[in-house]
Amino acid sequence: MNKINAQEYLEKNFADKNIDRISLSPFADAEKGKIMGELIIQDYPQLTAIYLTYQELTALTIINCPNLKSINVRSNQLTKLEIQGDNITELIAGHNELSELDLTNCPKISRLIVCDKPLLSKLEGLNLSNVKDINIINTLINLAQDYEALKVSKEEALKAVKTLKEAAEEKGFTLTQSIQNSIQAEEAIQRLLKKTEKDYR
Repeated sequence: MNKINAQEYLEKNFADKNIDRISLSPFADAEKGKIMGELIIQDYPQLTAIYLTYQELTALTIINCPNLKSINVRSNQLTKLEIQGDNITELIAGHNELSELDLTNCPKISRLIVCDKPLLSKLEGLNLSNVKDINIINTLINLAQDYEALKVSKEEALKAVKTLKEAAEEKGFTLTQSIQNSIQAEEAIQRLLKKTEKDYR
């Protein structure tokens, strides 16, 4: 099977920066061969999905793709995966050779599939409060510490809500919005402060 330089393939076949999908099927596009090596995907403002499975990518960097939501790079040879995107909700990257993964710049990840990576021992920046589907089977990742930190965060949020409610009752205000996390508590506190400031004017 032919081996194709990944960056050259991207520049030749996905030169239009306004496309919404970068995809290479291992079955439908089998006659083209497999892309290999390092790949940088950068400055695709309309891109929403990347589907590059069963290739031979060794490194993937994704930069300035603000509408990107889904990444599937299952079954490659990745030792490096650098991604950033405020709207990325899905990452499927099982069967690779990563030893660490940093998701600090992907705050909305809700589906994370990184199973069958025996070298993967470090997972940073994952916002567990957003995660609905996760698979880390056959990795060295231990989320127990992150889970405990999440519990502490929720307890702090509940304390903030309690304090907010008590303050509101003292001022004769009624909280009509359900507060479920620290961000909502912070927003409610700001609204309360603004209303209090307005009443004193």
